[in-house]
Amino acid sequence: QFARSGFFQMGAISFINFLILAITAMLVKRRAKKIPKSTKALLVFLCLFTIFYISTAIVKMMKYISLYGLTHLRVLTSVFMVMLAIIFVVLLLRLFISKIKYAKAVVIVCTLALLSVSAVDTKTVIAEYNYNQYKNGNIRIDIEQIGSLGVSGIPTLVKLTEDENKQVADEATMALVDVGYDVYENAFGLDRTEEELVPVKTKFYEKNLSWIKAKEALDDFLKKNPELNALDFNDYYYRTYSSEETEW
Repeated sequence: QFARSGFFQMGAISFINFLILAITAMLVKRRAKKIPKSTKALLVFLCLFTIFYISTAIVKMMKYISLYGLTHLRVLTSVFMVMLAIIFVVLLLRLFISKIKYAKAVVIVCTLALLSVSAVDTKTVIAEYNYNQYKNGNIRIDIEQIGSLGVSGIPTLVKLTEDENKQVADEATMALVDVGYDVYENAFGLDRTEEELVPVKTKFYEKNLSWIKAKEALDDFLKKNPELNALDFNDYYYRTYSSEETEW
């Protein structure tokens, strides 16, 4: 909550400073061809201060991630902060190089940030990063958070089911059963027989790399654990979850 409030404060200050820079530039254009040196000095200071402020927030976020791992929100927040920093660097350069079309540059930076978040499978990146950090002993693994990643978290959950820590392996199995049931229900339909199941490559969504990896990992897991038949996931989940003999 403290980190979240700090982020919104940084966003508000950056927005105010951006407005000050934009309004000043508009007023100067109306009254003079060039920005007076005194005004330029103040605007340079404002840009440098904002860049320093955003950089401090980015460093804090990096430290936070190193201690607690990645989440989807932390990825989006980090991308947004980097985008803000680049925008103010562009505005700073514009104060010294008049040929730079800062409005177009800002639009391009925002577009690239949006495209990067949309094109990259951030959930898979999150799952793999957290798993590697956990195996290196840097963070505690959050099984529930990995499970919340859906299809993208399945390959990591499969690896965690073989973890040397029995509690982690058991929790990963439970999460995998829950998520795996949803995958098979959505992909194939649990009311179908084996003969009626649609071949995996004819499904549009299974041509997506994350779906392919999830299906391969899940099939491999089911081969090693034949008692967890895909069409029986729901019954197994509730039977295991409600058992008084099992402690998770």
